[in-house]
Amino acid sequence: ARSILAAESVDELARTAMPRLRQIVPSRWGAIVLFEPECDRARFMVVDGEGGPAEGEVLATAELPARLAALAGEQLLTASLVASGGAIGLLCVARVETAVADGDQIEIITEVATQLAVAIHQAQLRADLDRQQQRLHAVVEHLPEGVILLEGDGRIALANPFARAHLAAVATGTPDGSVIALGGLTVDKLLAARQIESREVRGDGAGAAVFQVAARPLVGG
Repeated sequence: ARSILAAESVDELARTAMPRLRQIVPSRWGAIVLFEPECDRARFMVVDGEGGPAEGEVLATAELPARLAALAGEQLLTASLVASGGAIGLLCVARVETAVADGDQIEIITEVATQLAVAIHQAQLRADLDRQQQRLHAVVEHLPEGVILLEGDGRIALANPFARAHLAAVATGTPDGSVIALGGLTVDKLLAARQIESREVRGDGAGAAVFQVAARPLVGG
């Protein structure tokens, strides 16, 4: 279970688990099926062994029981992958015909399914978060206004091109690139206030540009 939870990607999780499970439970093949509820379909994500479904095979969720029965019949053992109160997939093992399922094997399959469901769900959450961060970054990069995200110690976590180009005109920085004041207010004051209303900040020199600067602390710092 520890090696399963240590894997990074969903694919790596599945490919780590199946061969080891089949070493413990004698089987012709094993497979991990993931449900795709938004499309009402199921996908054989990883298949290990011979005589099983094709890896990557996709079918309607309603057709899955018949497909599995045709492939393994009475030799099929399954355990649901459950996370956050719902089934996210299925762990399937087609036992060799001479093997007789016992309580220990069923317990092992159930335990692996439990650990695998947690790990896959965590990997899916990380992947979803990465996609959301990439979308946010793409949106911020193309905004016509300057956007800058500061850490509590003044380090710049994110800044789009407009902000980077004009940061020196509206902020006071340190040699290492951190910000100690923005729009004439220290970072501590910015973090302590619920919201800083827009204020004008003029750059140095004659004919310097005038900027409108506003700030809002993020929930949770």
